[in-house]
Amino acid sequence: MSDHRPNPSLFSQGVSTILVVAAFLIFPIIHHFNDFPGQPTSRPVGSVPPAERAARLSELQANVAETEGSYQWIDQSAGTIRLPIDRAKELTRQKLSGDTQ
Repeated sequence: MSDHRPNPSLFSQGVSTILVVAAFLIFPIIHHFNDFPGQPTSRPVGSVPPAERAARLSELQANVAETEGSYQWIDQSAGTIRLPIDRAKELTRQKLSGDTQ
C-alpha cells in the first residue's frame, strides 16, 4: 500500500478558491447593509442629560402614585377594577381569614 494521494483536480482547486474569495467579499456587503444610511440612531448610554432623566423619573413616579392610589375600571363588562394597593391588601386579608362584611 502506498501513501501517495492523487493531486486535487483543477476544478476542485478553482471551487475552493472561489469560495474563499466569496467569503472575503461577503463581509463588506454585510457591513454595508448593517450601517445602512437612514436608520434611526439611538443615543449612547449616558447621553441623556441629568435634568431630562430627573424629569422623566418624577413623571414616572407621579404616574405610579396616581395609579396605586386610585380606582379604575380595567374591564367593566367583566367587572375587573383597579384598587388602591392598601384596599386590595385589606380585602385579601379578609378573604383569606374568612371574614366577610
